[in-house]
Amino acid sequence: MEDLPTKYDDVPSAFCNRMLTVAEGLGVDIEPCLDQLGLDREKLANKNGHITNQQQQELIEAIVRKVDKPGFGLLVGQKVSLMDWGILGYAYVSSPNMRRAFEAFSTYQRLNGPMVNVYCMEEDGCGVISAVENYPLGDLHLFAYEEFLAETREAFERFDIVEMKFTEVRLAYPEPAHAQMYRDLFQCPILFEQEGNQIRFPAALLEKPFNMADEAVAELCIRQCAEVLKNMSEEDPVVDAVRRVLLGQPGITPTLASVADFLHISARTLRRRLHDAGTSYKDILSGVRLGLAAEYLRSTRMAPKQIAYLLGYSGVTSFHRAFKNQYELTPADYRAQYS
Repeated sequence: MEDLPTKYDDVPSAFCNRMLTVAEGLGVDIEPCLDQLGLDREKLANKNGHITNQQQQELIEAIVRKVDKPGFGLLVGQKVSLMDWGILGYAYVSSPNMRRAFEAFSTYQRLNGPMVNVYCMEEDGCGVISAVENYPLGDLHLFAYEEFLAETREAFERFDIVEMKFTEVRLAYPEPAHAQMYRDLFQCPILFEQEGNQIRFPAALLEKPFNMADEAVAELCIRQCAEVLKNMSEEDPVVDAVRRVLLGQPGITPTLASVADFLHISARTLRRRLHDAGTSYKDILSGVRLGLAAEYLRSTRMAPKQIAYLLGYSGVTSFHRAFKNQYELTPADYRAQYS
């Protein structure tokens, strides 16, 4: 098992190395991009190498701008390995099943500086892996979602974790000219211009044991992930912990008491710690819900009324009022900026 990174804002360089390898295979001269960012190709190729989150984002932007190839994200995603996720990859493959694996991944995915945040849930008898933008992606939107799709498929195919059967893929963006690449990958219906970005499969697979399950290894890896994430935080660790719990349960608005139980402290202690940090549970919950609302407006076609319901608002009027107070725009005007 690899060592933890020495700098807590670092992410594994493996993803960028995979992306560069694919770009080179397409005949792209990547050296000018590396020179401009002051990055060394050999160091990026080191299996234990790390770069800063900012360097990763800048390199992805530079390479995607330079590569003129439909489906580049799909090609990159097919080359990414679970082990490229570092310690989080070990936590994933050693989990007992998919439900537990995604609980860990959703909580600690920040460690890898993702372009999209990924969640797993059960809905109407289906398992659903969904993705929303971690930040406004702009021109990287298509690359990010295609990479997510291909990487998710490869995670199951390559490691034979569990025999995966995909039933449907739903995507919020228009059908691209190279849509056949999607169909070839998933061998199931691909629906475009939907309300969100989802991969769907039989719900029973959520509980099917992983072939590489090892509870002790998974627990050790999760403890290490928690330690790194704690040191990455620039704010009070209790505030960050509450935010992670809320982000790990999109669409659910737990009470302060239930979050305190999850964190193994009393509600009174949690309330006091948040007060000492200059905030409150209500403020954190509002910030998380409005942040998710902004992501949904940017990256899905859900109506504001649906978003309000999903995020637990009492009505669309209260959602509109809260959103405008935060962003000084109505939800419709905010969405128009990204359409």
